[in-house]
This record gives sequence, C-alpha cells and structure tokens, in this order.
Amino acid sequence: MDGDFEEIFYGTSIAIVPMDLYYPGKGKGGDLHPGAFMRKYHDEIVALLPKIELRILIGKYAISLR
Repeated sequence: MDGDFEEIFYGTSIAIVPMDLYYPGKGKGGDLHPGAFMRKYHDEIVALLPKIELRILIGKYAISLR
C-alpha cells in the first residue's frame, strides 16, 4: 500500500468495514459472534465499494464467513 498521510486517512482509497456495528458481548471463549445486522447488511455494504483490490480479514468470524 502506498500513499501519504492525507490520502490514507482523509482520502477515498481505504475503507474499514466491520463485521457488525455493535459489540455483541463476551462469551465463555471470547467475544460472541456477530449478530443479525451482519447477516442482513454486510454483503450489501461491501457491494457498494467499487474496485476492492485487497481485503484483510481479522478475526475468526470474518475469516470463516469469507
């Protein structure tokens, strides 16, 4: 990835899309899985992003759902 501070933080080249928009809480073995929002809207939000060249998945749920 190349670019200066202004382009990266204020530009339109990078998008951070969470798996869900709220914290579902903590379970026995870590965080609970993403809720209904993710299942209903996540793919629609990602479809609005043109020209995705690189996707970095972080976390068990993000990796297992892609």
